[in-house]
Amino acid sequence: MKEGLYTKKLKAERVICSLCYQQCILSPDGRGFCNVRENKKGKIYTKNYQKFREEKIDKIEIVPLFHFLPGTKTFILGSVGNNLVSSTEIEVDNALKELKKITADQAVKRAIKGDCSSITYLTDEPTMFYESMIEVAKNAKSNKLKNILRTNGYLHEKSFSELIKYLHAISFELDSADKETLMQLTNGKLSHIEKSIKMAVEKGIWVEITTILKEDVNDSEGELRKLAEYITSIDKNIPWHVENAHDKKEIFNQLKEEYELTNVYLGLEDTLCPKCGKVVISRKDNIINVKKNVCDLCKKGRVQGTF
Repeated sequence: MKEGLYTKKLKAERVICSLCYQQCILSPDGRGFCNVRENKKGKIYTKNYQKFREEKIDKIEIVPLFHFLPGTKTFILGSVGNNLVSSTEIEVDNALKELKKITADQAVKRAIKGDCSSITYLTDEPTMFYESMIEVAKNAKSNKLKNILRTNGYLHEKSFSELIKYLHAISFELDSADKETLMQLTNGKLSHIEKSIKMAVEKGIWVEITTILKEDVNDSEGELRKLAEYITSIDKNIPWHVENAHDKKEIFNQLKEEYELTNVYLGLEDTLCPKCGKVVISRKDNIINVKKNVCDLCKKGRVQGTF
């Protein structure tokens, strides 16, 4: 275990974990909501330090990211711990037994050997292996690898502002732009997630948003309209990935036209040039007709992204 960052000592060896917006108060031998951060004699220790259950190379589109280094490979790291979805101590401890140790140096070497352009921090909620991620991200950046985060956006602004120094792209999961619906789905506060997204955009980090639809909860036209309004309020060009939306193409076509959203994806769809309408990125055939963010077919359409 490693001593955790972002803590505040209280009386009687109690400690506040201020890593994320849960702001858990841990009594001696107690754990936070994530069950991977534990109070030992007035100090917080991380139980998942350098421990990973997912280590693989995959296409960057799996994150999902469609407008950041398309067609490249990314080295994926995942561990145990989630600050919005609760797991019992027994469940977490059993999962921890199955993890393998990977140091920052090993992760970067494996990414380079696998011809990856980036390292992606994924599953359960990667900000819950914050100390490990910071170490890998620093090493990766110094070796000219890009750092990508897939997150629920619930990291506290202080710890997030430090992590973001080493990030190049973030895929945020935002399942609703209605605070009551989001609370029902995730037990999280919408304002905290919005703050994280805003910070990432303002810092110049490439951002894409993913929404996972759940029947009769967040899949109504009203819910989708609120999400479209929210994305447009930031930047209509932000890529929006929507899962479980195969029967809602008509609604999304309407929202795209009404809100002038340029990059809405209901699956592994191609990217079209906004000017000539031709396919500039074919994900099925791994064809990319974009140079310096401009369509290489008509030389006029600007395809928003980092290519």
